[in-house]
Amino acid sequence: MNVLKWMKTNKASYPKTALHFNISNVGTIWQWQHIWETEGADALYRSKGR
Repeated sequence: MNVLKWMKTNKASYPKTALHFNISNVGTIWQWQHIWETEGADALYRSKGR
């Protein structure tokens, strides 16, 4: 959630955000944003579980 808030506040791109937070896969940030927009913030905290 902090990653997405930082990205929005700084109007940063996915690659710039990934670099700032040392996230190796830029697609992960896109996926988090997609989940946030479609399912809400609570969905980011749900365990996928096994």
